Amino acid sequence: MPACPAGEIYVPPTGPEGFRMGVERKSGFDTPHRVVLTKPFCMDATEVTAGAYAECVKAGKCAEPRLWGLWSTYPGLPDHPVNKVDWNHSRIYCEFRGKSLPTEAQWEWAATGGDGRKWAWGNEEPDCDRADFTPGPLETW
Repeated sequence: MPACPAGEIYVPPTGPEGFRMGVERKSGFDTPHRVVLTKPFCMDATEVTAGAYAECVKAGKCAEPRLWGLWSTYPGLPDHPVNKVDWNHSRIYCEFRGKSLPTEAQWEWAATGGDGRKWAWGNEEPDCDRADFTPGPLETW
């Protein structure tokens, strides 16, 4: 097992059987298929905080996240996960740190372990004990 830098976790390869990626949806945009990841990788153990993202903004490398609207964590909640950033913001932040975003397959493998669970906690439907529900209407991007 390779050593990962501090703050990162080791994610093993899938093995020759791979894992089933994707879920059945009526829309057909996420057709399940088998994926084999042949190499292990390291991934940050936690989300990027608003404070860590602010370092990239201060260095002139990252654009500020969207600041308007409810529930924004940047810059006022530096210990909370940064939010209101898009894929390009995330990619640039990772490059600033000398890292890269995981591929979709790497993310799904790391997030699910490939054991077929519907949710991170298992197959039980979300409720207030298993998920963070925000009361009130949600904004759209």
